[in-house]
This record gives sequence, C-alpha cells and structure tokens, in this order.
Amino acid sequence: MHVRSFASAGSWLTIIRVRSCFSGALLFALGMLSHDGHVPVTALLFGAGSMWSAVAQINVVNDIADRALDSVDKPWRPLPSGEISLRAATVSCVVLGIGSVALGLAAGRVVALGVGVLIAASILYSAILKSTVLVGNIVVALASTVPFVAGSVEARAVSAVVLIEEGMLTAFMLAFEIVKTTADFTGDGEAGLSTIAIRWGPDTGLRAGVFAFYVCCAIALSLVAYAGRVRGMLFGLAFARFVVAPVVRCYYGGVVTGGLAHLRARELFRGMQKVWKFGFLCLLLLAYRR
Repeated sequence: MHVRSFASAGSWLTIIRVRSCFSGALLFALGMLSHDGHVPVTALLFGAGSMWSAVAQINVVNDIADRALDSVDKPWRPLPSGEISLRAATVSCVVLGIGSVALGLAAGRVVALGVGVLIAASILYSAILKSTVLVGNIVVALASTVPFVAGSVEARAVSAVVLIEEGMLTAFMLAFEIVKTTADFTGDGEAGLSTIAIRWGPDTGLRAGVFAFYVCCAIALSLVAYAGRVRGMLFGLAFARFVVAPVVRCYYGGVVTGGLAHLRARELFRGMQKVWKFGFLCLLLLAYRR
C-alpha cells in the first residue's frame, strides 16, 4: 500500500508534466519582472500559481484526448497503463481549471484572461487542431508563451524588448513542436493523424523544425542590440553557449552519422528539452536592470 501511494504520486506528476507546469509559472514571473518598477508580490505569486494550474490542466486534457494513441505508442503513460482512471483524470481537469481561474482572478483580470486563453486553446487543439499540418503546432507555440505575455501585460512592462522576447519564445516553441511531431512520426501515422511529417515526409518535417529554430536565433540576435550593452552581451553569450551550440551540435551530429529523419528528430527533441531550462537563464539575464 505504501509503495502504491508513491507510484500514484509519480503517475500524477507524470500526467500533469510537472516540469512544464513550473515552466509556465516561471515564464509568468519573468514577464512580470520585465517591469522596471515595483512588482506586486501578491500578483506575482497568485499569477504564477494560476499558470502552474492551467498548464497542469492542459496536460491532463491532452492525455485524455490522446489515451487511444498512447495505448499503442506510449502504453506506459498513466491513463493507458491504468495507473490513473479516466474518471480521476476528468475530475482533476475540473479542479485544476477552477483553481487556475480563481488564482488568475486573484492576480488580476489580465491573468484570468490569459488562463482562459490557455484552456480554450488546449481544448481546441485536442479536439480539432491536433491532426493538422502546422496549424496545431502554431497554436501550441503561441499558447506556450501566453504566461510570459500575461505577466508582462499585468505588470505594464510591454516594450520593444518584451515583444522581441515574445517572438523568440514563439519561434523556439514552434521549432520544438515541429521536431516533436516529426519524432512521433510512426505513432501519429498509425493513429491516422495528419502532421507535417506525415503529409510531406519526416525529412521535410525535420528541416522545417530546424528552420524555425534558426528564426528563433535570428530574433535572439536582434535582442542583443535592443537589450542594451550589458544585458545584450550577457544574453548573447548565454544564448549562444547554452542554447544554440547544443542544438546545432545535436542536429549536425545526426546529419554526419546519418539515419532516418524521425529517429534524428527524436535525438534533436531530447536536446531541445535539455536546453529549454537554459533559455530561462537567458531570459533572466534580460530581466537584469543594472
């Protein structure tokens, strides 16, 4: 019984994808910290909590929608493996959704609106847009940056630098999503989904993902000029060392060694997952004001 309780806790952490929950909360905090002046601690905490809950709710909705696909492609996931029941997952969606909206209202109307956009986008994606060529990827990329936008708007910190940061984040997440769908080429094909990798081939999907990453790098380069001498230099060095270099090394290492495109996409996807946390470090350097 004691062992089972730990297994269940691990399953819940898996289904909500706890790391992405903290990523959403941290993006909101970084958006608020883009403000030059005083940042209300209460709004910061409630807002971060609302985004954490919203991302958790979105991830559970995604697993519910994907349970048939995961039973073939990822049978170890909590729902197809039976670790978490469909009823329990549905109840958690309702609780997390209500909690995220309540916390968002406590933080401010902009935050509550951002939570609503996130939840609506996740339902739209899971119900309609998942089996589309690029449209679903673009929606997910835009939705992924909503916490950052909500934080900066709530703190009245919208500026040229913040807008460029938003563009950079969107481009990175678009690259991330395209590479992910290319890595899932086999499972998505068996499920009858229509993604860029299935419609035009995994080689095209992988190249499209890499192109989106290069767009992200070009936007990041413009930040070096806009962010100011010290912040721009710190950001540029950190981004080049901890984000660009590992991804480029991973991609071109796969080109040299060869192999099927969707298998190379899996390696690239793992590499992009690892550098994501260093992206937060780069954004934190941009929030540095002295």
